[in-house]
Amino acid sequence: MKFIVKKLKIELRRLLWAAMLACCAGLPTAHALAAPASEYDVKAVFIYNFAKFVDWPNKVGSEIRLCILGRDPFGNILDSMKGRAVHERKLEVRFIDSVASLGGCQMVYVSPSLEKNIDKIIAQARDQGVLLISDSEGYARRGAMINLYVDENKIRFEINLQSIEASGLKVSSKLLSLGKLVN
Repeated sequence: MKFIVKKLKIELRRLLWAAMLACCAGLPTAHALAAPASEYDVKAVFIYNFAKFVDWPNKVGSEIRLCILGRDPFGNILDSMKGRAVHERKLEVRFIDSVASLGGCQMVYVSPSLEKNIDKIIAQARDQGVLLISDSEGYARRGAMINLYVDENKIRFEINLQSIEASGLKVSSKLLSLGKLVN
């Protein structure tokens, strides 16, 4: 019986988290009524909210810089997130085209188009205290810190805690409790 109650509490937390993410997205109501959110609209909201649960070792200015490495699957959803507050800092979005450009980023989304370079990207990000986010199968096990995936038509995420700790980042236990830990 205790096991069933515990599972129900976990699922309730996940549902509340999903509702919170949807509310924090700030998507215009008319847009939400016109069409259901796409997979990448939801993933963009997840990425934005990840920033709220991470402490970077080096406080760098008044911005949190999210860099998109590779092909951009998000369309214009990221434009609506530019300048949004993440604690006392503002979210900035940049598009980069090489691993050498990771230096100014606090978060990097790695497009599935860069699968052949993922090991090099992971090594580079770990050395620079960058939160590396992906959405390709197996990336978290290979060392990406957070990997988004679809399970039963829902966006979920897995967390590689070893990679996060190796990078010097601190992640809230709230975020850890909502994701699936790998390794």
